Amino acid sequence: MSIIKNTQDILEQVRTLVSSLSEDQFISELKVLNGSTIGQHVRHMVEFYIELYKGCKTGIVSYDDRVRDLKLESDQKFVLSNLDEISYLCGEYDLERSLIVVSNHGNISDSVMESRTSFMRELVYAADHTVHHLAIVKIAMKIEFPSLVIPENVGVAPSTIRYRETACAQ
Repeated sequence: MSIIKNTQDILEQVRTLVSSLSEDQFISELKVLNGSTIGQHVRHMVEFYIELYKGCKTGIVSYDDRVRDLKLESDQKFVLSNLDEISYLCGEYDLERSLIVVSNHGNISDSVMESRTSFMRELVYAADHTVHHLAIVKIAMKIEFPSLVIPENVGVAPSTIRYRETACAQ
C-alpha cells in the first residue's frame, strides 16, 4: 500500500469519528482529556496536514508556527470539508519533493533547528501523528460515550494491524 493510500485511509478514520459524534460530543470538554475536547484533537491533527501542504508551496514546513483555526475544533462540516481537500492533495505533490522542517524542541525561542526532509517523509510523520491522536480520541470516546460504535482498527498503527492479522493466521 502506498503512503498516499495509507494516509487517505487514516484520514477516512478521522472522518468516520467526526461524523459519528453529535455537535455537543465534538465540542464538550472531557475530563478524561484533561478538559480538552475531541474537536481540539481533530483540529490539531488536521492542522499538521494543512501546514505540510503550505510547506510544499514554500519549501519550508513549521508545525510549531501553524495557524490554530478554532473553526476546525467546533464546526464538523468545516472539518469534513478540510479532510476531503487534504485527502485529495495527498496525490498532488511529488513524494520526493525536498522540504526543510523548522522546529523548536526547547523551551526558549532560540532553540530553532532546521532538518532536511521530503514530502513523503512528512506525510509518513503526519499519518503516524494522526494515528496517535486517533488512539487518544478513541479511548476518550469509549469512556465518555460508551454507546458509540467505533471501528476496531481506528487509532491502530498499520504495522500493528498487519501483526495482528499475521498472528491470527498462524
